[in-house]
Amino acid sequence: MRCGGLVECLYGTAEATGMIFLILLGAEVLNGFLAVTQMRVELGRLHAEPKATMVYVTHDQTEAMTMATRIGVMNAGKIVQIGEPRDVYELPNTRFVADFIGSVNLFEGEVDAGAADKMRISAPASGGEIIVDPVSGLNARQKVWVAVRPEKIRLARERSDRLPNVRHGMVMDVAYMGD
Repeated sequence: MRCGGLVECLYGTAEATGMIFLILLGAEVLNGFLAVTQMRVELGRLHAEPKATMVYVTHDQTEAMTMATRIGVMNAGKIVQIGEPRDVYELPNTRFVADFIGSVNLFEGEVDAGAADKMRISAPASGGEIIVDPVSGLNARQKVWVAVRPEKIRLARERSDRLPNVRHGMVMDVAYMGD
């Protein structure tokens, strides 16, 4: 079969076999294409086909988070978490996964106490205690890591004593990142 491009090859193979099992390996597989975004969309569309199964190995988190229905995070050759991209990002099961996926501020702490609806973590480096949703299996005085994603932080000119996890601070510098 002669193909004019990757997508045409993929669709040609799909039509010929009725099913695709495609494995794409390499950290820079899509980076060589001029229309990277279009290729991601096309591969995503192909993946959505009922008979298509794709395994894509990459170090590019944008590719993993935008193309996958499930992702696996590896550490030292072992898979440490598998799940939907949103779940792995929002609910990492280890400090490694939290630090590996996206940007994060990590605070070491100790479980103080818990109520039915909230749990207090003593985290001196964060400026005090951190209130979180309860996590099953944690006990008082247990050491934990609390991950705070930058996009979850909200800035305000006035301090609110009604909200949990409020810290006083000063913006020292601003950098335009293009997004």
